[in-house]
Amino acid sequence: MAEPTPQHDQTALRIAAALTAAAYECDGNCGLSDRDCYDAHPINFSARVNGTTHIDAPVTAIAAVVMAVLPEHTDRAAVLREAADRYATLVDQNEAYELAEHGQIDHETRIQFEAVRDVVTGLRRMADEAQPGHDDEHRCQPCTDRHGAPGWTDDTQPAAKAQQDRAER
Repeated sequence: MAEPTPQHDQTALRIAAALTAAAYECDGNCGLSDRDCYDAHPINFSARVNGTTHIDAPVTAIAAVVMAVLPEHTDRAAVLREAADRYATLVDQNEAYELAEHGQIDHETRIQFEAVRDVVTGLRRMADEAQPGHDDEHRCQPCTDRHGAPGWTDDTQPAAKAQQDRAER
C-alpha cells in the first residue's frame, strides 16, 4: 500500500484550509433571511475542538470547495488503480495472516477474499476503460444461466477471471 506523499499531504492541508475559510459563523444578525443566509453561506461553522474547525454543510457544498482545490485534471485511471492496489494489498495481507494464524483459510473467509479480489478486478477494468482511447464500443454481455436468469459464463465469471489473472502474474 502506498504511503501518502508530501504532495498528498499538501493537498489535504489546502482542502482543510479552503473548508475552514468557507465556514461561516452567523450570529443571526447578518441582515439576511435564514434562507438567504444559508444560500450565501452553505458551509457553516459548527464548533472548534482542540484547534480543529468542525463544519456543517451539504455534501455538494463541501464537494464544490474540494473540487476547487484539486488539480483540474485528476487522472481517474490512476485513482482507480491506486484503489485496486490498496484492496489487493489488504486482501493479500489478511490472507497471509489467516494462513499464519490458523494454518488454513475457512470457506467463508475464502469467499470474502474472492469477493474483494472481484472488486480489485473490477476497479482495474474500470481504470483501463478510463484510459483515453479505450474502445468505447466494447460492451461485455452477461449470458443467462440454465434457469434463464442473467448470469456469467464460467470463463467470464469475475472470480474465475480474477483467479486466472493472479495465476498469470
